[in-house]
Amino acid sequence: MPALQTGDYRTISYDDLNNIFVFSRNKEKENVIVIVNAGNNECNIEIPIKEKGYDVVFGESYITENAYSISVKIAANSVYILKKGEK
Repeated sequence: MPALQTGDYRTISYDDLNNIFVFSRNKEKENVIVIVNAGNNECNIEIPIKEKGYDVVFGESYITENAYSISVKIAANSVYILKKGEK
């Protein structure tokens, strides 16, 4: 995934209390969202999106998409990577 290495970076959200950090990397048509839970508790997080079509490519997670957000349940001390599917 070239976007992870050299894509444009954007912080989506962070939660100091729960140690959750979400960012995106985008390069050309590749869009990736990285979710980091550095905390000791499982958390549910809502991530704002412009388009549906993301799949989990790293980590074991179940995601739910609607028109404006992705809901993710993320385990403690884990990282998930979501990638926008090809059209």
